Amino acid sequence: MKFLIFLSTLIASALANNVSLVYQFPNSTWVENIAAMRNGSLLVSTLDTAQVHIVHPQILPVRSSIVATFPNATGALGITEFQRDVFSVVVMKSTPENAPNLQSFALWKLDMSSKEEGVKVSMMAELHGMGMPNGMTTLDHDTLLLADSVNGNIAAFNVKTAETEVVLENPSLAVNTSAPGIQLGANGIKVHEDYVYYTNTAQNLAGRVRVHPSTGKPNGFFETARDSTFKGPDDISVAKDGSIYVSAPLPAPEGDKVQHITLDGKVTTIAEGGLVAGATALVFGRTNKDNNALYVTTMGEFGADGNPKAGGRVVAVKLG
Repeated sequence: MKFLIFLSTLIASALANNVSLVYQFPNSTWVENIAAMRNGSLLVSTLDTAQVHIVHPQILPVRSSIVATFPNATGALGITEFQRDVFSVVVMKSTPENAPNLQSFALWKLDMSSKEEGVKVSMMAELHGMGMPNGMTTLDHDTLLLADSVNGNIAAFNVKTAETEVVLENPSLAVNTSAPGIQLGANGIKVHEDYVYYTNTAQNLAGRVRVHPSTGKPNGFFETARDSTFKGPDDISVAKDGSIYVSAPLPAPEGDKVQHITLDGKVTTIAEGGLVAGATALVFGRTNKDNNALYVTTMGEFGADGNPKAGGRVVAVKLG
């Protein structure tokens, strides 16, 4: 028994040594999603306020500032780069009390391509007909893919025409309304080598499907991975070898984890609790200095009474 206690302590310590705090946000800040910039900075969206912040992990002390605050909105969700230094953000709009829909959403653009002109913020389109666009990724410079967590599908948004079309539908994307807890279907989403990778929160799975590179429509079978330790997955990041890393924000023991899933479906927890508690999203660094680091965002910590007791954070998990 003493040996097992020692061994578990040693393993927890080893995991902790690979995890470090990058930036701590103030109390009540829910950091929802993250995108890595080519210069090493990070863009993070916040759900408690409709904002995008920039974090500079390679400058000490690490600094953060607000890049954009979206008007008439309550929160920001998925974020992705679709052109060089140009990003799209899913924004949850404010709605009147007597509105037929409780929530509505829009896509906004952050153009950060010119240092002289600064950040240019503009609305791209309202997302009519989508239940809850959540995770978002880039198929190509003109096409974004959005995971609809309420309708349980994946839609393609044409940047030039501002039109949206459902391109992926499958039982593994659908909402499971009988599941306890958070009843969200397709959630995290990424594109890697003609595959769309995704998570389904309510169904406790991760999956992928080969797609047509120009349309995002299926060009193969849907493959899924499940595991008894895999609960409430949120966002997803894909390694060069096609294996995936997943954030799980649900309270322990179901969540508060970052997990790795190999191509043969083996699930390993690489970080748990502590700094990664409430993990919401994750992304690999893009520079030579941090391309072996997985940056993780969290939603903050909440007390037993449901009130926030610590703000969200950005954490670095070193791999290899």
